[in-house]
Amino acid sequence: MLFWTIFLLIILLLLSAFFSGVEVALVSVSRLKLRTLIKQKKSGAIALEELKKDPRKMIITILIGNNIVNISASVLASVVAISLFGSTGAGIAIGVMTFLVLVIGEITPKAYATTHYENIALNVAKPILILSKILSPIVIFLEWIAHMLLKTFGGHKKKKLRLTEEELKMAFDMGFEDKTIDKDEKKLLKNVLKFDDIAAKEVMTPNKEMFCLNGDMKVKEAVPLVAGSLYSRIPLYEKSINKIIGVVNIKDIFEAVNDKDHDLKLREIGVNPLFIQSNLMLDDIFKIFQEMHTHIAIVRNKHKKVVGLVTIEDLLEELVGEIIDESDVTPNKIMRLSKKVILVDGETAPAYIKSFFHVNIPINFKTISDYLIDYNQGMPARGKKIKIDGMSFFIEEVGEKYIERIVIKKIRDSSPRKLSE
Repeated sequence: MLFWTIFLLIILLLLSAFFSGVEVALVSVSRLKLRTLIKQKKSGAIALEELKKDPRKMIITILIGNNIVNISASVLASVVAISLFGSTGAGIAIGVMTFLVLVIGEITPKAYATTHYENIALNVAKPILILSKILSPIVIFLEWIAHMLLKTFGGHKKKKLRLTEEELKMAFDMGFEDKTIDKDEKKLLKNVLKFDDIAAKEVMTPNKEMFCLNGDMKVKEAVPLVAGSLYSRIPLYEKSINKIIGVVNIKDIFEAVNDKDHDLKLREIGVNPLFIQSNLMLDDIFKIFQEMHTHIAIVRNKHKKVVGLVTIEDLLEELVGEIIDESDVTPNKIMRLSKKVILVDGETAPAYIKSFFHVNIPINFKTISDYLIDYNQGMPARGKKIKIDGMSFFIEEVGEKYIERIVIKKIRDSSPRKLSE
């Protein structure tokens, strides 16, 4: 008889460990993790979803089971102890059971479930769901009591879980540490969160660096100016930059040339400009671009003065970093390293660099290599830095007869920006 009592006591302790571990495992499965498990069609995921729909009912079911086995184990332990040690057995039973329940029934299973919660949750979801239905009358009664107590203390209203921006960033960091997402994905996700905190004025091209044309300029007059341009859309002004009247697509200029409409004014083939405030946030600008089906906006301050322009590229670069597009790479191998730094092949024509940075640089040389060799009065050594009129030229690589690669940095404007009349 004593043997079977001890055997039953061991079974109850194992059940105590089971319920303790199950509680941690089920609570540890997040909503996002649950969706992933369902999508992967994991066995037990549907039952787990059913349990998680009512977490209060799930917890009450587990607590009922855990308390029943713990109380039963304590009673049996007292019976065994009294039969072995007489009247002092009750005290011994309390001490021994406290230790066993704490170590075997609580600490060990919960520690294990913390690191293996997914497998445990999937395996126990169906049994716990069945148990919750068996204990349904008791669960409903206890849930009603809990509800009344919560209502009394003002805790009956369910509050929707909302993650803060900092918590999301921390989740991205944890995902990166766990190798769930890579470095680029983490950066992209964090940049998305910052998208509504960045204003147009922080990413725009300043007005003094804008490449604009007079709206009354004829197509035949514009062709030489845009032929070397690295921009696909060019703002048009009337009298001054503060009166932008349109935006012309460079392909429309060349289409006019093909149609022999050489005397057309640019304003006649341009489209109405989109104006935005300098304090407008990037997420709002992005929505406007989508709604208006446009790629460029003129930025104005509160006094309606033009202060710059923003393109779809500027917005995307805030998300994914520098983008190589028509203004970053040319047939002559110009690569943007940052907004004011480019890496060029020595055979690049100076006209491209002039158009890229809007600076005064001689274009009567065939290549930038020829220009620098002439300026230096000989082949410059590798690693030499040459400063010319607001520009810094770092000689990265040299060949036998020409400079192979040059890093060019715009230090300052070489001269005040003037718009063609």
